[in-house]
Amino acid sequence: MVNALGAFYWQVFQGSFHAGRFVEFLHAFMNGRKKPVIIVLDRHPVHTAAAVLREAAGSGGRLRFECLPTYAPELNPRSRPDARLKEPAPAASRCEKRKPAGTRCARSGRHEGPTAPYPQLF
Repeated sequence: MVNALGAFYWQVFQGSFHAGRFVEFLHAFMNGRKKPVIIVLDRHPVHTAAAVLREAAGSGGRLRFECLPTYAPELNPRSRPDARLKEPAPAASRCEKRKPAGTRCARSGRHEGPTAPYPQLF
């Protein structure tokens, strides 16, 4: 796990990953913590196991889980390979409307007009 400050919490174990191991990890992680903790999880079967959910319920509100959606590409449009191609074209600036194409805007110094470079696709 990684917190908002970038601290990384992990545990090494031998064998398979199962609900019991995750509960052990949660016990070690919560040991000595007084403030409530929210953990964002994917929907791995271990994370949604009854033993893990009982652990959160028995923590007295100190441990709360939030689950990521299973699959939601509409929430991350940049994950699609064609996302850059489907972006709307930039709106014409005031400078572009007044100056001939291919000249520089006096205010911003940016290259305006149809010869302005388009963002790199990949």
